[in-house]
Parts: sequence; structure tokens; C-alpha cells
Amino acid sequence: MSARSNILSKKINWEQLYAAEQPIFKPYGQMESLETLHKIVGNNASAAIVYGSKGFIRWYYPISELGRIREDGKRLLDKESTKELIEDIKETVRSFWEISAQMRSYLRTGSIHDAAFIELFSNWEEILYYVFAYFRTTQEHPAFYAIKKMQEIIAEHFPSEDEQAEIFIDLVTPTEPDITIRERTDWIAVIQNSTDERIKEHLLKYSYLVTNIDSEDAALQVIKKLAATGSYNELKSQTEETKKRLIDLKERQQKLFTKIDSKQLEFLANLIQNFAFLRFDLKVCWAGVHYYLFPLFSTISQSTGLPIRDIMMFWTTKEMKTFFNTREFPKEQEMRKRDEFYFLQLKNKHIEFNSGPAARELKDSVLGTFDNSANELKGNVACRGVVEGRVQVINFDDLRLIRETAERAREPFVLVAGMTNPNMTPLFKKALAIITDEGGMTCHAAIISRELNIPCIVGTRSATQLLKDNDLVHVDAEKGLVKILNRES
Repeated sequence: MSARSNILSKKINWEQLYAAEQPIFKPYGQMESLETLHKIVGNNASAAIVYGSKGFIRWYYPISELGRIREDGKRLLDKESTKELIEDIKETVRSFWEISAQMRSYLRTGSIHDAAFIELFSNWEEILYYVFAYFRTTQEHPAFYAIKKMQEIIAEHFPSEDEQAEIFIDLVTPTEPDITIRERTDWIAVIQNSTDERIKEHLLKYSYLVTNIDSEDAALQVIKKLAATGSYNELKSQTEETKKRLIDLKERQQKLFTKIDSKQLEFLANLIQNFAFLRFDLKVCWAGVHYYLFPLFSTISQSTGLPIRDIMMFWTTKEMKTFFNTREFPKEQEMRKRDEFYFLQLKNKHIEFNSGPAARELKDSVLGTFDNSANELKGNVACRGVVEGRVQVINFDDLRLIRETAERAREPFVLVAGMTNPNMTPLFKKALAIITDEGGMTCHAAIISRELNIPCIVGTRSATQLLKDNDLVHVDAEKGLVKILNRES
């Protein structure tokens, strides 16, 4: 069977863009932002599909839309407008955290039904949509022509394809400490004197650490446990090694820029590095905002009698605003249907929302069913190497489950995920290889695999559907090919 059996369709060819554990307000908000912010680079898709079950979602575009998104990305080749775009993204991230903190602070004394809070929440929702839109700008398809031009310039100076690939990876990898390195540096200070107050301050600054954990107390306990088990010397050594690696990388980049002597190459490399850096900051916005919203979720839970998890995972921001204004809310039965299965489709500038068995039937009628008879899949090589091992599929972001999975693993495994995030660090330590559905050369999985020298293939589109726990696979991260040697019965 073809390695591209991930394309599902009866009438239109759809391609999965990414898969992840996400509350429903995130994919719903992403669809809303496609409608309202289509003038932002990379946001010109007119159709999309998301379906989810138990909080794990898959996002699809029609293949025909991907070409349009790439064409729209040609606007990134203009230096002045791109410079302005990067500053706009930085300001959006700053504003997002500022207003998130304001909402959290307001609810210490105010009510979610106050006009002032409703206005604050509406402003936060608007900025959230910009976060989603700019995240799409920094993804692989809008950057297609910028990356292609970089590769052409490199090829003019280096005939070897292997050498071209290595130089390209060097030039697009950020040299500044990203948020995970900054967190690690700050954490070293925390574990030397880990009081509750210091841990809470750390959580507010790096709230992505407790993604999808459904209570503030549980989040605090998770981080306290990390503080109790953390090794100061090991963390300090790792941080110093990382900083040295970034310094060495920056020196290699400067030598390459001098040798190639192309201002256009420097501009494009800087653009892709900025996108890699900012994409992470944007991703952290929605990954970490739950910690700021716990007072909101708790207040709604007390008023409705619904569990915090239901509100956090299965309410849209529109439904939250409706509750603020009218006290009407989705009932328990609807929550159970959404937990089971839901299907969102953007078409004709309208979002169709279905849940329960009817949603599953609609998904099958539109997308068809996934062909899992293929024995291989293909992606992009992010870090080279060849290994064989058993698969461990990760379809959750909860740090508690991640740590449990890592501790339970007796042997190293091939880590398979929709996308990776910093919370998966305990898993990286036991990974023979990393395979993801999503991503290009500057996604988190690509960067972390090169840092740890773990063979990595990204952008397979369907690894989390085709591969199952304990499947034996051959990972050829020289050719970007994954072969199933033996399926777990």
C-alpha cells in the first residue's frame, strides 16, 4: 500500500495537518480565526475539519487548500512586511499573557457575570484568535517558498545533498534560548528553595508545564513532586551544555553566512529561526492558559454543578460568554456526547458542530475511514539515524500520565505523537526515535531530536493512526521511512 494512505476521502482529498490532546475551545477558536483573520499570512483556507474523541483531536485541510496557503506564504519574502509581522506576533504574545493575568486577578473579587469581566473575556478571546492565526503563519506550508529559496541558495555553494541538508538544519535552528531553556534555568533556582510560593510563581511564568491538568491543587502537587525529585547538579550540567551548544551553533552559522555571502540567505534564515522561536511561544499561550483560567472554570463549575474537566475540555468560548450573560449552558448529556465524539466542519464561512454517534457517522461520510492496511509511512528527516524498536503512542499532554508512561517503560521505545511538547522530556530520555504527524525542520520535535541526537521523522501526517502501541518498526531516518515489521496483535 502507498505510504500516503493517510489521505482520506470519498469526494475531496483531505490531509491531516496535526493531532493533539486539546480542549474543544481551541479547535473551535482556530476555525473562528480562519473566518475572521483570513488576511493574515497562511490563514486563507476556506475549509477545514476537526474531529475529536476523549479530548484527542485531528485537524484536516483539503489538499487543494495547502497549495493556496503556500502561495499566500510568498508574502513572507518581503523584508519590510515580514519585519513588521514578527513584531506584531511578539506583541500578541505579550498582550495575551497580560490580559490572561488580568482575568485571573479580576475573579479574586469580581463575578463572571459582571459587564467588566465579560468585556475583558471578549478582549482575551479576540487576542486568542490572533494567537491561533499567527501560529498558522509560522507553520511549514506558509514558509514553503522561504525554505525552498534557502535550499536553492545553499545548493549553489555546496554540491553534496547530504552537506546541503546539514547546512540547512544548522541555519534554521534558533540560537537564542527558547522558553524551555529559560524555564530550566529558573527551575534550578526554585529547587534550591522550593517553597509553595516560589513554585506558584514558577507556574504562573511557565504554566504550560501543567497543560490539561484539571485543577489548581493537582497542578501544584505535580510541580512540587518535580521539585522533590529534581537533581540540581544534573539540571545545571544540562543547562550549561545546552547554552554551550547554542554558542557553538551561532559560530557555525556566522562562518556559513561569511562563506556563502548572501544577504537574502541571512534574511531567510533569520525569518525561519524567528518563526521556530515564536511558534513555540504561541503554542505555549494556549497550552498554558488553563492555569490562568482555573478560577473561571471553578466558578462555572460551582454554578452549574458540572465537573471542571467538562467545562475545560468541552465548552467553547462562545458558550462561556452565553453563560456569563444568560446563565444558560450545555447540559450533562451534551458533555457526554462531546466526550464520546464530536465533528467540526468549516465550510461556506460557517462552522457546523455535531456531537455523539451522529458526529461519528458524519465524519465517516465526509472523510471516509482510515486505511490501516499500509505497512509503511513516510515523512521528513529531522535528525538522522536508523533504529528498530517497539512503538509507544502518546495522545495526551498531562505531565502525570507522561511521567507514569516513562516510569512504566522497561525498554527504550519509538515515541509516536501528533506533535511533541516540553512536557514529554521524561519520554525523550527513553526514546530510540521520535515520529510525529505534524511538523517541519523547525518544529519542537525536530529541534529537541537534534539536541539529544535522537533519530527523528516529522510530518508523516498519519503515524498516530497507523501505528499502535508495541508495534515493531524499522525507523530509517536517513530516508524518512518507517516500516512496520510486526504488528501487535
